[in-house]
Amino acid sequence: MIQRRILLLLAAGFTISTIAKLVFLSERAVYEHIAALKSATGAKNQFALGAEAAKRGWL
Repeated sequence: MIQRRILLLLAAGFTISTIAKLVFLSERAVYEHIAALKSATGAKNQFALGAEAAKRGWL
């Protein structure tokens, strides 16, 4: 799942630009996937997304 890969790369500290290159997507597409993940978890920012993902066992 592309969103899981993006989430793992984000948690590892990669920038949006680097993540986009690694998963062969545009930066905008990466931002959209992150927005979808934040919406699904109720996270207000990327830090909260990481915390929520860890709590849910996604990382």
